[in-house]
Amino acid sequence: MNSKDELVWFAEPGENVRICLHGLDEGDIRKGYVLCEKTNVIPITDHILAHLNIINLGKNDVIAKGFKSVLHIHTVQEECEIEELKEIIILDH
Repeated sequence: MNSKDELVWFAEPGENVRICLHGLDEGDIRKGYVLCEKTNVIPITDHILAHLNIINLGKNDVIAKGFKSVLHIHTVQEECEIEELKEIIILDH
């Protein structure tokens, strides 16, 4: 077996592995899905609290309630909208 086809009993976070799942079609699985135990399901949410560092904002864009953007987390891109701004700090450099 070459290293790509090597059989392993476990993998560490961040490692890429190929697995075989019975009862699913390939189209049932998408980027960003998480494999977990049936008895210990990973919780999901439709809201997050985030600290944003805005590096460059176009001169016509304003970040305020209702601002829509795309959130990129690892391999997932999800449309999002700002519902509330808790605090704004402007740093002049």
